[in-house]
Amino acid sequence: MSGLDFHPDRRTRRLAFVFIPVILASILWLASRDGLWARPHQQHETIYVTVRGHVTLQRPDSPPPSDPWVVPLAITFTLASEITDTTSLITESTTYAITDPSGYFTATAYLNQGVFYDIRVKNPHTLRNVKRDVQVFANISVDMGTLLEGDANNDNRIRISDFAILRNAYFTNEGDPGFDPRADFNEDNAIRISDFALLRSNYFATGDIEVTTVGAARGRASHPAGSVSLAIIPGWQQVDVGDIFTVTAVVDADTQPIIGADVRLTFNALLLQGLQVTPGTAFDLILINSLKDGELLFSAGTMGNPVSGRIELFSLTLRALRATPAAILHFAEADAVDELGRSVLGETRDGKVQIGAHFERLYLPLLLKRASIGL
Repeated sequence: MSGLDFHPDRRTRRLAFVFIPVILASILWLASRDGLWARPHQQHETIYVTVRGHVTLQRPDSPPPSDPWVVPLAITFTLASEITDTTSLITESTTYAITDPSGYFTATAYLNQGVFYDIRVKNPHTLRNVKRDVQVFANISVDMGTLLEGDANNDNRIRISDFAILRNAYFTNEGDPGFDPRADFNEDNAIRISDFALLRSNYFATGDIEVTTVGAARGRASHPAGSVSLAIIPGWQQVDVGDIFTVTAVVDADTQPIIGADVRLTFNALLLQGLQVTPGTAFDLILINSLKDGELLFSAGTMGNPVSGRIELFSLTLRALRATPAAILHFAEADAVDELGRSVLGETRDGKVQIGAHFERLYLPLLLKRASIGL
C-alpha cells in the first residue's frame, strides 16, 4: 500500500463478505423496532380514546336544556375507507353513551392512536349520522350534527313501516296499553301530532347522514305565534230530548300553514250519545278516529302541502238523551302543528248544548232589570 491507495487482501475481503450482511440485517432489525421504516399500521399503538361530543335533537317545543334531550346513543368507530392494509388495526368498535339535557355526551373506545376513523352516531328512533376521517388520539371532540327523527324500527330508514308503528300507538301516553316508545320521537312521553310531524318532515330519508359542518344550530327556532284557533260550531244551540244533531270542529288557521291537528273531545255520556264522526277533507291521513263513552279521539294530518285558512276538521253527530241547561263539548286536549312540528294552537272554544225548551236563557241585562224591580 502506498500513499492513499488501499488494496484489501483476500482475508479482508472475506471478513467484509461475512460482516457486511450481518451489519445490514442488524440495521434493518433495529429500524423495524423503532418504527423508522415500518408500515403505517405498525406505528399506532392501541389506546383508550375519550370522545366528547354533541348532537342536536329535533325538539321543536323543548329547547335545551330539557329532559327530552336526554337520550341513549350508539357510537361506532370504523376504519376510514382509504385504509386498505388493516393488519393489527382495530377495524371497528362500538360504544354507548347517554346525552345530557343539552345533547352533550362522553364515551370511551379502544382504538389505534393516530389512525383515521369514521364516527357514526345513532339513537334508536333516529337516522344515523356519520363524520368521516377523524384522526383519533387520547382525547377528541366531535359535533355530530342533527339526528333526524322517525326511524321507529331502527333500520336506518324512514318508511311506511315506521308510520305503521306510529299509527298503532297513536294517542297513547307512557304507561297506557299500546304505548310504544319507538314512536315517541320528541321524547315527551306521549304520541301525538307532533311526533307525526317529525316523521313526516324526514319521510323517505335514509342514513347514514353525512356531517360536513360543525356547530349546527342548537335548540329551536323562534316559536311561531299561537295564532290558530279551534272551535265547536255552533258554539251554542238548543235541541229537544231525542233530537239527533251535528256539530263541527273548525280550525281557523288564517295564514298559518299547518300539517295536522289532534283533538280529545269529551262530553257527558248521560246527556249526549255520540253516533258518528265524519272527517273533513282538508287532511288526507286519518291517524285516529275513536268515539266511545263520552270521548272522541281524533287526529288528521297530511303528507302533502300544509293547509291554512278555515278547516273543517270533523263533524260529530249526537243524540240528546236528557234535559239539561248546558251539555258541554269540551276540548280536553288539542293541538295543531306546523311543518317543523311546532305547536301553533293558541285558543280553543268549547261547545254548549241546551237540551229541552223549558230552560230559560237569562242574559245579564235581563237579570239587572229584574233585580231593579224586585223580581
